[in-house]
Amino acid sequence: YWLFDSSLLPSLLLALFVWAYLSVVVYNCARFCFSTMAFFHKDISIVGAARESWSLTHGRVVETISAIILSLGTALVLFSITAIILGALSNLVLLLFFTQPVAYSLATRAAALFAFAPALIAYHYAIANVYAQLVKEKESSLTIRRILARKILSKKGSSHAHLVPKRSFARKAKKRRPQHGRP
Repeated sequence: YWLFDSSLLPSLLLALFVWAYLSVVVYNCARFCFSTMAFFHKDISIVGAARESWSLTHGRVVETISAIILSLGTALVLFSITAIILGALSNLVLLLFFTQPVAYSLATRAAALFAFAPALIAYHYAIANVYAQLVKEKESSLTIRRILARKILSKKGSSHAHLVPKRSFARKAKKRRPQHGRP
């Protein structure tokens, strides 16, 4: 009893609720983050895009979240490096015309403004690549499933062999024209 203080119970319950809520929000955000790309890429409805995004990330939530975090980290590093360089250069130029506090304030705002665009482009490019990889992976796994299903169902003695359509890959023989003077 002396190890547990009852005054901590509301804080502990609140922290537990916030953790559970944020877990659900992050999970759903990771599952639906590719909806807009599916909407524009496949020209489907909004609900169809949400379903496509949900199916793309099925079984890959941890990998998707880590790819998003890696993309955000890369964009943040790019933003920081670009902002520091641009801030230093613009501060040197603005010191010629303004006082030091005004030049510093203008330089940091200008650096953040101009560093945001490359970081945003890098983030969207990275997320688009993740989407392309997920689509490619889904299409290849569907192809493998179809091939395996055909092989399993087409085995001799299978009771489901009649369900597999048989294709003839042999070329049809072309009719030869009789040439004059030759039989």
